[in-house]
Amino acid sequence: MLNQSKRYIISNTIRKIINEVYIFLLGVYLIFLMSKTSTFFLPFPVKFEKYLLFLLFISSIGRCLFVVIGMTHENSKWKKYITFLGVFLLATVYLLVYQSEKFVFLLYLGVLTVGCIGIDYRKLLRLHVGLLSVFLVVTCISGLGGAIENYVFMKEGSIRSTWGICYPTDFASYVFVLLILSWVVWERLPDEVMLIASIIGIWFSQHIAMSITSTLCCGLFAVVLFCCVLYHRVPFFRKVLTKVKSIGNWGLILSFPLSAILMFGLIFAYAKGFQFALVINNLLSERLKLPLDMYRQCGLKAFGTPFEQVGAGFSTFAREGYNFVD
Repeated sequence: MLNQSKRYIISNTIRKIINEVYIFLLGVYLIFLMSKTSTFFLPFPVKFEKYLLFLLFISSIGRCLFVVIGMTHENSKWKKYITFLGVFLLATVYLLVYQSEKFVFLLYLGVLTVGCIGIDYRKLLRLHVGLLSVFLVVTCISGLGGAIENYVFMKEGSIRSTWGICYPTDFASYVFVLLILSWVVWERLPDEVMLIASIIGIWFSQHIAMSITSTLCCGLFAVVLFCCVLYHRVPFFRKVLTKVKSIGNWGLILSFPLSAILMFGLIFAYAKGFQFALVINNLLSERLKLPLDMYRQCGLKAFGTPFEQVGAGFSTFAREGYNFVD
């Protein structure tokens, strides 16, 4: 009994150490990625990302081993094994796509997917919110204060500001992500407060960054928050919104396949020359034409086709359109 107790204590201690090391490395990588979207231009070593990803990979494998051992000892249900296998297969797909396209972030997604099995998602979100908040505050103060470059872009005679971030779209996206993650992390924060914050986010995305996508996302977020306020304040809406919530849960599950089917349908309609598809393509900055051109030039490959992006963040030159689908 004593030996078993000692083995359990040692095993549990090692597991906790590996967990904390993984979360620490994940935080370092988040800082690295965020810095790459700012004008700080921090001089990281050439192979810094490669070595960091390797350490994340090793720690994620260690975490997986402890998860599997724990599942075996606890006589876990078959659903947990299927979930674990599904996540592992998803990470394998990321690896296969990386072998084809050579985009490093695909390795990051695979490692993150496997390594985060069994970690409380709230702990990961608190890490992300904390780092993102500090990063945005420091970057914006530095950009507005002149310590780093503050890019500005013209759009239809108006100025799009970045406040030290590489591009207005990225800047507005950071603000939206911070809003929605903060709502999840701070569960006790009144929905009314977050509703006000989302309205400020709409104004910010529309008038400072002038990002259409983030403005729409903040607007939808405000609608969700308003429904939450009605749910807690008005009994009648509580019954209605309970039914809507169940439909919404299924909508979230089916959102990716439905979105894929929608995009394939729109691209097909554009290829056939339907007027509504031509209008949508114009509204989306030719994002229907791009995948159609890519298909005609490169075909459809199982794990993607490598290409070099033009028009991504840090672009300071004039252009008529994009050559990538974001």
